[in-house]
Amino acid sequence: MSEKILCSCNTPLQLLNMINITANMYPNSVVDVCISDKITNAELLCKKLKESNRFNSVFFVKTNSFIKNGGLHNSFISRVTAIFLANKKIKKFIPDFSSDYTYFLFGNFDSFSNLITINLPKAKKGWVEDGWASYHAQGAFWIKRPNGIKAWAKHIFRINYIYEHTDIQYLYRPKLALFNIPFSRVKIPFLSENPDNIFSKIYGFSQDDEIKEKYIYFDAPFEKDGIPTNDKDLLEKISSIVGKENILVKIHPRNNSDYYTAHGYHINKNTYIPWEVFFMSSENIEDKVLISGWSTASTSPYFYFNNNKIKSVLLVNLIDKSTFSESSIRDIELIKNMVFIPANSFVIPETEEELLSFFKAISER
Repeated sequence: MSEKILCSCNTPLQLLNMINITANMYPNSVVDVCISDKITNAELLCKKLKESNRFNSVFFVKTNSFIKNGGLHNSFISRVTAIFLANKKIKKFIPDFSSDYTYFLFGNFDSFSNLITINLPKAKKGWVEDGWASYHAQGAFWIKRPNGIKAWAKHIFRINYIYEHTDIQYLYRPKLALFNIPFSRVKIPFLSENPDNIFSKIYGFSQDDEIKEKYIYFDAPFEKDGIPTNDKDLLEKISSIVGKENILVKIHPRNNSDYYTAHGYHINKNTYIPWEVFFMSSENIEDKVLISGWSTASTSPYFYFNNNKIKSVLLVNLIDKSTFSESSIRDIELIKNMVFIPANSFVIPETEEELLSFFKAISER
């Protein structure tokens, strides 16, 4: 009997990783997928996924507001409801929900994933990599080891059910994880090992989508998150050397493009296609220079493709962190020192002078 797997995806990256895992690690399994309306153009993506015939069933689930409001966790009544009516609640999202899955794969410990976990007591629960935060920040439950009355209450009302019942963590580089867990870690095959480029087929990548600019800057939602910083000032200084016409800004899904268009930058018009698909499908990708604070996207050539040829510049030392919380600063420094620097695959300038010297040298080649 073949295994039956349910995947829950809140981001394009999670979808890519789950396709990679199921295609390479569970090739004979029957796979269903939930696509959240948190993803841009989610309904179009569902249509493409159905046409690809990669999945047995594709469910479009409107979970965005459910997750934002804490889902099951936003009132005492809803917490009690979670105990007695979890099966009824899941059918509001997936009317034909079945409990016969052998695996449930998820990328976030969110309310919807928790609800599915409660409804699949017999399935193995697999936590799938969702960027470098999976190597540290998302492990807070096991790092802090919560106890006391609050932890007991969360256990009773099944708020932490998904944490308590996770069985596997899937990572591309499990040896780099910075915390211990009471279950196994499994290595994911690199995306470059995928024999047929199913991702390009699903997203419909064509020559028109090729990136012409040499420099790709990955925008970050600092202001959206209430932590304004100097990221745009640093970009201005870089552009004064390499020219704005040579920079493509990939807008973060939670940001808009107003600032960049007003200041003369090129922006990615097709926000539907994930960066990793550009990487796999572009013919001249190794000629590019990637720039970000510490974006998962700009570190993905190393993390997901085992590619050390692309130059990726991380501004982590130069970003003004005066508005950041102490815990965020600690997390960033830990990731930098334990992951980015040992990887020996990134350019990490210590000063603005070093940053600008790098771009002067590379622009003259």
